[in-house]
Amino acid sequence: MEPVKLSPTFLKNWQQSVFFWGQCEEAPRALRWEPRGGGCDGLAATAKSPTLAQDFCDAFSGASMMLVGDSVQGELFSTLAALLGADHGVQDEAAARRRCLPGSRLMAHHAHEVRVEALVCDGRLGIQFIRNEFLLWAGARDTLDAAAIRRQDNKYLCDWADDASGADLLVLSRGLHEAPDAAFAEQLAATLDGLAAARGAPNAPWLVYRGSHAVVPNCHAYADPSPESLADRVVATPGEPHSAAWANISHQNRIAKDIADARGVTYMDVFAQTARRPGARPDWHAGECMHYCVPGPIDDWARLLLAYWLEKRRSR
Repeated sequence: MEPVKLSPTFLKNWQQSVFFWGQCEEAPRALRWEPRGGGCDGLAATAKSPTLAQDFCDAFSGASMMLVGDSVQGELFSTLAALLGADHGVQDEAAARRRCLPGSRLMAHHAHEVRVEALVCDGRLGIQFIRNEFLLWAGARDTLDAAAIRRQDNKYLCDWADDASGADLLVLSRGLHEAPDAAFAEQLAATLDGLAAARGAPNAPWLVYRGSHAVVPNCHAYADPSPESLADRVVATPGEPHSAAWANISHQNRIAKDIADARGVTYMDVFAQTARRPGARPDWHAGECMHYCVPGPIDDWARLLLAYWLEKRRSR
């Protein structure tokens, strides 16, 4: 299967940083992730179908898709947009300035990945990405511990509640930024409850919560793909930035899954897959263990999401 290739104009038209975003000089080997477990019967076959994108576009013509989360969620947005045929993306700078929370250094150095949209499926479907590191509902910063927020004051926390009411397909991901367990659980529960209340339904009909991926400290020291899971190597490592937060990813994923399950929200687990993919990172970005090359492992996330939604619609 061909990897998903981003058109250079897709990035250029909204001033994206190719370096930061993870495009690599040499694409990693095309490796497929075969999902296993409950609910996966037939999903892998649909995800590998050569007509997946066209089938999805035909089934969801006229729909809208929205992704909310951190920069890795933005990579997923770019991959989905490319897979469905977008050749450019647009960021409304005025809207980004107006609707992102005051105090974020929005246009200081990363003038990208904030509020981006594109038309896909030959213009029949809209897709949007909104940056919110902690997935906070309606800008509710006070649901997180104040110290945790202060440490992230240079990150983007863009309001997205108004947009969510019009999204037919919605992917949420809290990302990798550190927060205490209690605050993390509180804000995620408030977010999912707020979303359900805003839509007037138990949950958004096509809502998916994507768990955080595994980030292996000193990732360049391991073979890629790894013949065994490196989950036990995801530990706090002296001198490795952010590794203390990475070490808590699996634990907080379990918290997130319990909260999602209790509300009937589909949980997408990518931790097991990415615990075997320490590499596939931008080769020139020393110490970059958080983002992935595009194309790369995120291709599988995109195809599985489309396959899930397509199979769910076919089963109705």
